Amino acid sequence: MTNHVTLSRGERLLWAGRPHAVWRHTADRRLVLLGLFLVGWAAVAILISTAPNIVEDPPGAKPIMLFAAIVTASIGLFLGMIGLLSGHRRLRRTEYVLTDRRLIVTTTHAHSVDTTTELLRGLPAPVTSMSLRRGWGTVQFGEGGDREHPVLYAIDGARRVQDLIVAAQAVLARSNATERGTASNN
Repeated sequence: MTNHVTLSRGERLLWAGRPHAVWRHTADRRLVLLGLFLVGWAAVAILISTAPNIVEDPPGAKPIMLFAAIVTASIGLFLGMIGLLSGHRRLRRTEYVLTDRRLIVTTTHAHSVDTTTELLRGLPAPVTSMSLRRGWGTVQFGEGGDREHPVLYAIDGARRVQDLIVAAQAVLARSNATERGTASNN
């Protein structure tokens, strides 16, 4: 499972997993909203072009407006679907690796691999939100999950992963305090 991750000397693998591909977490909201806006505009344009004339239209205006509305609606639907599918596809190609020192998030693309590595020592305390119905959860770092740190979306055993992170952070903090104490005694 950890195809793209090489552990450092002495580093231990604590957990590795993949997220469930969940629509709610993955949609590119900007594309979906733009798509909805375009479809809404097209619906209004179609209603206007098919309504009885209040004012005389120039000859040929209704078919042109109707054609433009259909094209706009098609583009809106296309953008909305791309917004929904792109994030879903990206999440399906994501892998999480937790070691006793690092959190590594790897996403595989067609021709490349994106890897984000965070030292556990530098991460805020993890916070877990659970989906009781589905039995999996999401682990984020800091209250409310800031955008600076990775988020482990829709993983099985989220509370266990949170506990592993907290325990590893505590061990790192103790070893760091011991190193500082040893350095100050010298």
